[in-house]
Amino acid sequence: MTQGASPPATVQRVLLPLWLRIVLVAVAANLLRLAASLDDFWLDEIWSWGLVREQVQHPLDILLALRHDNNHLLTSWWIYTLGPDVDWRWYRLPSALLGSATVLLARRAVVRDGIPAVRAVTLLTVPSYLLIHYTSEARGYAGMMFAVAACLVLLQRLLPPGRGEAPMERASGGRRSFDLGLFWLSAMFGCLAHATFYYAFVALGLWACYRLLTSRTRWLAKITELLSLFVIPGLFGLILWLVSYSQLQIGGGDIQNPWLVGAATASLLLGGPSAGEGILLGALLLAILIGTEIVVLIRTGDDRWVLWLAMLIVPALLIAVLGHEVIYPRYFLATVLCLQIALGSLLGRALSRRGMPRIVAWGSLAAITLGNGLHLQTLYRAGRGHPAAVVRWMAERTSGDQILVGSDNAFRHGLVLAYYLQELPPDKTLLHFGTGPWPPGGPEWLLLHNQDLEWAPEPELLVGDGLRFRLEKVFPYAGLSGWQTAVYRSVALESQSAPPRDVGENGPA
Repeated sequence: MTQGASPPATVQRVLLPLWLRIVLVAVAANLLRLAASLDDFWLDEIWSWGLVREQVQHPLDILLALRHDNNHLLTSWWIYTLGPDVDWRWYRLPSALLGSATVLLARRAVVRDGIPAVRAVTLLTVPSYLLIHYTSEARGYAGMMFAVAACLVLLQRLLPPGRGEAPMERASGGRRSFDLGLFWLSAMFGCLAHATFYYAFVALGLWACYRLLTSRTRWLAKITELLSLFVIPGLFGLILWLVSYSQLQIGGGDIQNPWLVGAATASLLLGGPSAGEGILLGALLLAILIGTEIVVLIRTGDDRWVLWLAMLIVPALLIAVLGHEVIYPRYFLATVLCLQIALGSLLGRALSRRGMPRIVAWGSLAAITLGNGLHLQTLYRAGRGHPAAVVRWMAERTSGDQILVGSDNAFRHGLVLAYYLQELPPDKTLLHFGTGPWPPGGPEWLLLHNQDLEWAPEPELLVGDGLRFRLEKVFPYAGLSGWQTAVYRSVALESQSAPPRDVGENGPA
């Protein structure tokens, strides 16, 4: 059987050498992420940009003075370095590149499981909607996931062999010192990228402890190795937490059921729906798959089951202990990445077998890829709500030189509209009155926002003292980041020469 399997592998290496496979994967990952990064800046990114522009006079202010959870340290330093006046797409470039590099590291993490596992992880991570969405924004999640993947790969080289497995060749001598330094730097980078790296670092530490405690080395060697791995980055993370993260002001957000958010995240990981009853089915399916992988690892003596289980339990415990009410799928991205690696190992194992297991594995990968592809199509089309197009659309249909705008949320709309004043023609100005007080007769335009993808705004609104507004257009969004915007126009102030109304959910004109 082994001899029969050798020739195809040899032919594959000749027809598609390793370097070419890596290049093709990197190019595909980069193109998908860069395409998503061309979309408009949205609220949280604009918030970070505004904090840096208004409150940072020196790079150290980002670490020591900017006390806000929208201050993602590395991203804020990048925004400060580029300055406030560049095109927003440049702020997103590091995230897209780090997101692509994370895919390559995820592949590397399963090399020991064979080529089928590498293929499976590639298909799970390259077109992953969750990964692409959050690595195409100027935020810290891309750097955090890159650090998680890098730490995992390096720990596989640095830790002693586990029981019942054939791990990657362990580094020694100067190479080991180099890998140890890279591990420290990767962990520090993750801490600086985003605070959600901390729970991943704890999970990696628990796995390392288990590996060392069950290894056949002496107790002194176990303790020495554990200290050499985690003391330096651990102290760095502790100091950073005390200096910066522990003093952050939480920006707030919509309160959601954390269990439903977790179920939606699990569903999206498999390419399933992001809302509705379908998320429960997606979460159940993922639980079955990951549970199967954990059982298989336990039976074969592969201690990675400790890491996968810790990546599920640690964030849940932290949420329960800290009592967070504002929970989003992006808070679980480290877990998402690790579960994709675990799922890749499971499906890769099935791909290496003949018959029905291989058929089921390929079918599963095809379904997940198709589901992610549909989400990506929506992301590329609807984006994060197209706020720049909202401003241009109102400007084109306002006959006077002043665009008078009211809204259902003074802060959210105000921050976004202020950023996109650059989209106005020179002869136009925009005045945002928020929820009031409004000028006599009311504003000409009224903006309502909603993050429910099934939202159907009313065709007409009666506001205040008999002010009537008629729905003109709905600007949709893809979900996760941003919102749908319903643009209403005052019936009393509507110009007779204005172009016909464009009601619908077909995106910006």
